Amino acid sequence: MHLTNREGRRQEFYLGRSKATAEKALERYYEEGILPDEAAPEDRSEDRNLLFREWADKWLSRRRAKMTSVAQYEIAVRVHLSPRWGGHRLASIRKAQVEAWVREMEDSKKIANSTAELHWKVFKMITKDALQNGKINANPCYEVEGPYIEKTQPYIFSDDEAWALCDEFPERFAVIPLLGFGCGVRQGEAFGTCTDVIGRKNGMLTVHRQVLRTRRRTTGRCSSTV
Repeated sequence: MHLTNREGRRQEFYLGRSKATAEKALERYYEEGILPDEAAPEDRSEDRNLLFREWADKWLSRRRAKMTSVAQYEIAVRVHLSPRWGGHRLASIRKAQVEAWVREMEDSKKIANSTAELHWKVFKMITKDALQNGKINANPCYEVEGPYIEKTQPYIFSDDEAWALCDEFPERFAVIPLLGFGCGVRQGEAFGTCTDVIGRKNGMLTVHRQVLRTRRRTTGRCSSTV
């Protein structure tokens, strides 16, 4: 932003990356009767020592998305992002480190495409939120390409394979793969199936709940009929 200095000349000053930040800074300078280069530097020692896990927890506490989405974010942070980045100071994370991490996810055979995509999405949201709240001066994800996501090739079990898999389950849990193969329900929906949703007369299974395991032991709900 260009402002007139004490000598009456136009001078360029940096007031932040957003319009809201610049307006807030201008309001302060007008109130105090100073120019940007005359303002005392803010104490940012607390922000410099802010750990990724600390800001991730604060970010999670402010989410207002669907319950199932928030549950996915929480799992991504707890299971992967915090173990990988939690001990890093937020302000010390660099673009090269993020690029190396993306390559790690691409090369790992233990991480599915969809999982890597979710981890990357949540990490970007956390760092962007930190930038918008003034906790970091630059986003380490800027101009970093996320993990390459290959098209998933579905595999359809044959009847013999499906029954062989069912035979491997303990008798107590054999109904779980049967629900999957016979009704097409997902794992969480199979876990949430109780006798109250089984129509013995009409042969219908009504799926209206699923079980999600999170740190808060939250139970998500969905609506569909099979």
